[in-house]
Amino acid sequence: MNLLDHITFAQASAELVTKNGITPYLSRDFTEMKSLHKIVRPDAKLTPVFDPDLSDIGPYDGLWMKGVSRDGEVVQLQLMRCFDLGEQSLADHLKERAADYVPPSVGDKFDFETTLFNTAPITSQISGRVVYHGGFWLAKSKRGGGFTGTFPRFLMNVAAQAWSPDYIFCFQSRELAFGGLGAKEGYRCTDDFGIRWGLKDGGHIDKAILWMERADFPRLMSYRPEETYSLLEGMRRPRVTA
Repeated sequence: MNLLDHITFAQASAELVTKNGITPYLSRDFTEMKSLHKIVRPDAKLTPVFDPDLSDIGPYDGLWMKGVSRDGEVVQLQLMRCFDLGEQSLADHLKERAADYVPPSVGDKFDFETTLFNTAPITSQISGRVVYHGGFWLAKSKRGGGFTGTFPRFLMNVAAQAWSPDYIFCFQSRELAFGGLGAKEGYRCTDDFGIRWGLKDGGHIDKAILWMERADFPRLMSYRPEETYSLLEGMRRPRVTA
């Protein structure tokens, strides 16, 4: 895809979400993002790889997006970080920088010795320039419909244009992966056993890995944002109120 294709897709995505009540904003300032995250998600900690006080993320390798409703409320957040691994595999990268990727749900229960970083074969195959996509969040009132697919694809497109990566990947709980969240977001491939985080008490937490490679980007962008949004809105389940 050429630059014009990326610009056209991004513009169509921005117009679509704005028309439906959310204005998107992009930023590379992760100090600002951390302050905002504390306000918007006070009960959720940042994964260290995105925390400017715990890692070396900066304006050249980090990107994040927020969505603001018409009444000024932040209702969407998602974060990305680019790494140039060269010939190093993603499995070795994850092992080398394990502390950066430990999920907040694991935290100080993490046991390095029993963690398996290559439970998915793809982690030993991914190398080159890779983008880690994390921290995707929608306010409860916006979940389950078109925004679930539109916003991730929006930022994936921006990342593809900004960094020209060989791969984009993320981790999800196996429950979300089995529920098809990755497909809605635009990911082409999933392995339910992406990484097994070992715990100090002898237990473990499995995370699925989702990914796409450079050849998938044109296919992802071939779906018009309006098409994805409308399809997912049509699948939305009625909200149950007490």
